[in-house]
Amino acid sequence: MNKRIILTAVLVLAVASAAYCLWAYTLVGSCKEKIWLHRCNSLERLEEKGRHYKGIEVDICLRDGKMDVTHDLDTTFSLEATPYFEYLGKHKQTRIWLDVKNLTAENEPWLCERLLWLCKEYGIDHGRIIVESPNWRELEPLTLEGFITSCYVLGKPDEDSIPRLQMVAKSGKVRALSFHHDWYGKLKGRVDSGIWLLSWANHTSEYHLWLSFWGRRMARDRQLKVILIKDIGEHYR
Repeated sequence: MNKRIILTAVLVLAVASAAYCLWAYTLVGSCKEKIWLHRCNSLERLEEKGRHYKGIEVDICLRDGKMDVTHDLDTTFSLEATPYFEYLGKHKQTRIWLDVKNLTAENEPWLCERLLWLCKEYGIDHGRIIVESPNWRELEPLTLEGFITSCYVLGKPDEDSIPRLQMVAKSGKVRALSFHHDWYGKLKGRVDSGIWLLSWANHTSEYHLWLSFWGRRMARDRQLKVILIKDIGEHYR
């Protein structure tokens, strides 16, 4: 009798788990405006995956008068960012998130001027471009030009850092705060509700995002505008 009860319980649990996974799978693709492609750092990846997403994230380093597409300051693939803006000019529904790795007070004026020129050249609305940096004060001129600017939250938010982030949110210098998805529960409801929230789940597929309780909350949160997800493919770097 005990064995039969155990087998029945295992079977019920297996069926319930399968049903839950299937339900989560049906949600994939239901939030296309918010789910963007993380680390689209090659034109091959853009060609392979870009058309499946409403937005892409690209890492750039500013050096030698160029927006060098690379995740690491000590690495270059000799890829300048202009082809991405050509792509945006042809695909009017696509948006881009630029993670600027080394923004400073010295190179910000050049970046602002370059972005303004690229937007004019390819007919791109400034609101389609997110510019992110931990050096949030340097983003203010870009904010004034209508770009979506975001303070990259460094480190796990805690009781000491939350007041500082609240100050950033109320400063008017940036439009958003961007952070790792694990920190959503720490930040939600503790910073100004008027600031946009942006996040990334860099080791998580869209399917696994929907499997997670917190992932579903993030996907349905109107304050949270973008979630970057993992979709490796053949040209991920």
